[in-house]
Amino acid sequence: RLEGESGEDANATWTRFLTQFFGDQTEHIERKLSAELDIKELDDLLYLDSNELSQVCTTLDLSFVQSKNFKKAIGRMKPLPLIVTISSQERAMLQEVDTAFEQTIDIQQRLRSHVQSMESHIATTQAQIDRHFGELIDALQKRKESLHQSLIAWKSSKAEQISVNIKHGASYHTELKALKHAVQALLGDTAVDDREQKMKTMVEKVMQQNVHSSHVHNYLSKNAKMVGVTFTDEIDVNMVASYGEFKETVELKAEPQIVMSDVELK
Repeated sequence: RLEGESGEDANATWTRFLTQFFGDQTEHIERKLSAELDIKELDDLLYLDSNELSQVCTTLDLSFVQSKNFKKAIGRMKPLPLIVTISSQERAMLQEVDTAFEQTIDIQQRLRSHVQSMESHIATTQAQIDRHFGELIDALQKRKESLHQSLIAWKSSKAEQISVNIKHGASYHTELKALKHAVQALLGDTAVDDREQKMKTMVEKVMQQNVHSSHVHNYLSKNAKMVGVTFTDEIDVNMVASYGEFKETVELKAEPQIVMSDVELK
């Protein structure tokens, strides 16, 4: 709005100004300036600098010649600056204000740049964390699977050994049973000469096949073992692949005291 103009006069001046440039497109241009740039009167244009006026021309899709004439018209309507004589102290104060003004712009730009750098850095760091823990979890998963496989292999091997021992023991039990019947029959035969020597020969023939005699507990100590895994309270991440100590332990619920001839069990 020009100095001394009323609201209606200002609107009329605004419309006349647009009409001289845009003719029958004035109404469309006026709506576009208001909606996209919030420019609703001539006074809004008079306070724009050269760069801002260039942005207006770009928004309106003006040609080079149209832009030049448009800017020239606006420039002619701007009031001439007053020439004021200022003191050196006033000039120093203005310089101080200008410097502070430029510094605030620089600070804002630096802070915005820092925010962008921070966002990028956080994303990179999160990816590093995910990768590190992913590798650690993978290593722990592989170690868990390795321990499971060790348990299964130990169980299979132990079951096979026990099966062989059971068969061997059953065979020896059958021989002892037959020996028992043979000895009882020999004792019941009163007509046999040198019975004691014959019994000794029969017993030694069977018993000599199993020359080792020990407590059942000793046998179980060698064969009736369980397996376990122990874990330390602390772990070095570089040792994850070997975390958990796999070892056999003797685990007897009772200590048998029966003495028997032990077979060469394997």
